[in-house]
Amino acid sequence: MRLRPPPCKSTFQRALLLGMLAGGRLRIVFEAEDPLRYLREAGDLGVLVAALETLGARVDLGISLREDTPGEEGWILVESEGWTSRAADFSLGENGTALRMLSAIAACAGGRYSFRGTRGLERRSLGPLVAQLERLGVGFAFTENRGRVPFHMESPGAAEMIERGPLISLEIRQGTQSASGLLIGMAGFEESARIAVHPVEDHAVPGYLAMTLDMLGRFGVGVTKEFLGRGELLLRLGDDPLVNPGELHIEADPSSATWMLVLAAGLEREILIQGLDPSSAHPDLRLLHDLEDLGCRYEWTEEGLRFEGHRGAGDVEILDLEDRPDSFPPLVGLLAARPGRHHLGEAPKLRGKESDRIAVLARGLASLGFDVKESRGGLAIQGRDRLDGDQRGILDPSGDHRMYMAFSVLGLLLGAGLEIADPACVRKSWPGFPALLDRFRP
Repeated sequence: MRLRPPPCKSTFQRALLLGMLAGGRLRIVFEAEDPLRYLREAGDLGVLVAALETLGARVDLGISLREDTPGEEGWILVESEGWTSRAADFSLGENGTALRMLSAIAACAGGRYSFRGTRGLERRSLGPLVAQLERLGVGFAFTENRGRVPFHMESPGAAEMIERGPLISLEIRQGTQSASGLLIGMAGFEESARIAVHPVEDHAVPGYLAMTLDMLGRFGVGVTKEFLGRGELLLRLGDDPLVNPGELHIEADPSSATWMLVLAAGLEREILIQGLDPSSAHPDLRLLHDLEDLGCRYEWTEEGLRFEGHRGAGDVEILDLEDRPDSFPPLVGLLAARPGRHHLGEAPKLRGKESDRIAVLARGLASLGFDVKESRGGLAIQGRDRLDGDQRGILDPSGDHRMYMAFSVLGLLLGAGLEIADPACVRKSWPGFPALLDRFRP
């Protein structure tokens, strides 16, 4: 079976933001099985495009028809004069990446900005970014809860921020998106900056932050790295201007590929996944090593990633999920359908996503009769290969796309007709996910 995940949303959003800041005309190209549907329905991407248009950018969407594979290639064309606005009102839906990155970039731009979103975004905290920006002279007015939308922000801009604090220090336990936003913002306004992030482990740049550094490099901006004591990473950004590359290609999304991999593993299928970059810093590619430990096999070839699934049985413990929380839900879907006692952790940031993902998964599994226990950052599950009796209640994903996906995978692997509420929530990231499930059905 040949499969192609949608384009990498994390890479796409970084490219869009840098393209707008660089100014000029940037064509961002991607491949998908149905690119037109992806462009029309992918919620997070549309939210960011609307935000760029609020700032005066001109955005065009389209597909390229080709004789060999008609409609496989899609593109977004961004034209801008840079960030020229000093005031804007951003409505960001449930896009937590856009919230954290745009708020940091807007602080670097200077001016007055408002941020709001839907109920799912109100759960997403800006965390340590607010306290750091306040120390640098940025003012916030939160309507309800500190660190959360809706709020207003007024900033003096990057130059004065750096004058107040030549070294910016940011704690990244809740994620690296704010640090990425600061790097992108400082680069966009050609300010040299020193940003220290902590904690980091094993002298390794966290995966999503490494993706930001790679994308900055594609726009001509280099960042030097120095690992300090006490788990701290110092990033030095020069004052080189952003250089618009004219065209960028976005690889397929490893986070989406995780669902293909766990389905193939649980159903013991052979698949070929096309479009992934084996050299990518994306942390969800590490799922391949987890599945290899379970008896699956994979090989990178010229055609793509060849994968041979194996469900197996026996206890499983995977505790390095903090830097790759998006691997947690697909692993739950797979391991709950594998006999054995399984322990997944530690990723406490899962509790602050569109839903409290640890709690939602635990409630859903418990309602199906699973023995499941929560910890602060994970789950212990007694997996099994069938459901007992008539336990077929309606599962509630709490409006969270990844919860809907996890319950869907579990139902397919157990051969059970699980009823899951709110199927439309999956459009946030992957409108074509139901079609993927159909391809794996007997």
